Amino acid sequence: PHCAAAYRREAGSDLPTSGSPDDAGFRRYTLWWAGKMEDHARRLVAALHAARPGIALFANTSVGRSPDYWRHSPQRLSAILDGPSLEQFWHVDRPGDPLGPTFAIGMQRSAAAGKPVEVFVPLLPHMVDATTRLPWVETAARTYTVLAHGAAPQLTYGAATTETFVRLMREIRRREPFLRGAVPLRYAAILCSERTLIRAGRGQPEKEYLDEVRGWLRALTEAHLPVQLVSDAQLEEDDLRGYAVLVLPAAAVLSESARRNVERFVKRGGGLLATSVTSLASSEGDLGESFALGDLLGIRYVERRRAEPLPAFVAIKPASHPLARGEWVDGSVWRQWIALGHQIGAVGLPGRYLLIEAAPSTAAAWTYADGKPAVVCTEQSGVKTVYFGPEVGAAYYRFSYPYLRRLMEHAALWAGGDPPVRVRGSLALQATYWRQSTSTGSRIVVHLLNEATSYGRASLPNGALPIREEILPISGASIELRQAAGKLRLEPGGAVLPMKTLGSGASAAALPPLGLHQMVVIEPPTRAAAGPSSPARRAGR
Repeated sequence: PHCAAAYRREAGSDLPTSGSPDDAGFRRYTLWWAGKMEDHARRLVAALHAARPGIALFANTSVGRSPDYWRHSPQRLSAILDGPSLEQFWHVDRPGDPLGPTFAIGMQRSAAAGKPVEVFVPLLPHMVDATTRLPWVETAARTYTVLAHGAAPQLTYGAATTETFVRLMREIRRREPFLRGAVPLRYAAILCSERTLIRAGRGQPEKEYLDEVRGWLRALTEAHLPVQLVSDAQLEEDDLRGYAVLVLPAAAVLSESARRNVERFVKRGGGLLATSVTSLASSEGDLGESFALGDLLGIRYVERRRAEPLPAFVAIKPASHPLARGEWVDGSVWRQWIALGHQIGAVGLPGRYLLIEAAPSTAAAWTYADGKPAVVCTEQSGVKTVYFGPEVGAAYYRFSYPYLRRLMEHAALWAGGDPPVRVRGSLALQATYWRQSTSTGSRIVVHLLNEATSYGRASLPNGALPIREEILPISGASIELRQAAGKLRLEPGGAVLPMKTLGSGASAAALPPLGLHQMVVIEPPTRAAAGPSSPARRAGR
């Protein structure tokens, strides 16, 4: 009764009778409810801090775990707490998706606004099995995944021995000097918008939104580029300085302040990538016929279409542009089977796509089969934007077409320039990049997480993630630097990595066969050896 009366008084209507995001009344209620939750949390945290100064308040959240996390853990709650604790159950959350924990941790860290994040590391293999011990490799892999993404592991739920905990703590302690105070090395930022998730994603949040975000995260992660998820709040507070490129994957709902800050980011020299329905929806999530960022991207809306389910697809063809050149393009386009409906010289992808008109100032990098623009680019005074009509991220997430990953990778590099440091190696090698202040300056710490497993990257028949029992070393990896550096060493252990000069101020080091988790520590150069930074850093983005 209290809730119903308060909602009637403040919102002017009765509580919704539907709990479906497809219902506009329910979506309006969720905003009101989230505001009440945030207000209550602020008062509670303030009262507890007043009563017991110095205490730290953590609470379990589920941001990023599932598409409907917002029903009980709105993102902004994480920034009100002293630190959120992500209730991540690895064996049931996002089954079959090895990047599921990466996505959840990244989304939780973006919501926490720089505050510390803890992440559950369950020590049980299945939801109801609280007696079976996990193999050491699986327990360690989960722990290292949390560390590599800037969070603290919280060992919970399940059978374990003192030996397991002691061994894990020993390994964490060996890495601790390179974890404390580390902040992300900013290069690529991908917006994961709770507003778009709820208001535009509605009853099909994965199909209508999240798969596009996950596909971009997967592509840039597998390209070994420094990448972070950012939240609506970060965008609205202009917390983008230092990033070279901003990605807006199908970000249909952008507030006025978010839109202004995107424009400011570009004016400061940042590159912009946007896809599909970005900036096309009202504040309620209803898709319209005018892009709020249309002038910035050089596009005008024409029509929305879908090519689904398979074998339906939309064909796109390379045009005369840097984003459509290279062996990866030549090796991907269709050169036969026209009788089956394939366009010669094109590639195909399923899913939602938009038809647009491009401004005279834009250049078409890829076109649809009829010659109309599909991927368009702008370049003015060194500032670059790319708009994708097709949802390339969702297509890559669902079907893993390699040419889509290469297209997204090249778009990020074209718009953002080369990052100051980059790992080269297997798709199963995940790299995360951090800056850490020391007494001698700022050093870079690169985490190398080996995700190769005996079972490949697919799900087991029961939907659970495969349990790792052995370590498959990854060979042939290297690290490239676009800025002056001092010594490079591999931690734990301290092995020094010899560097070789590549020219134009760049250098590289070959990496030895990699185990489950190691770190490359790049010390700052001596004063005499210091040189110019990368183009992205010089731009002051």
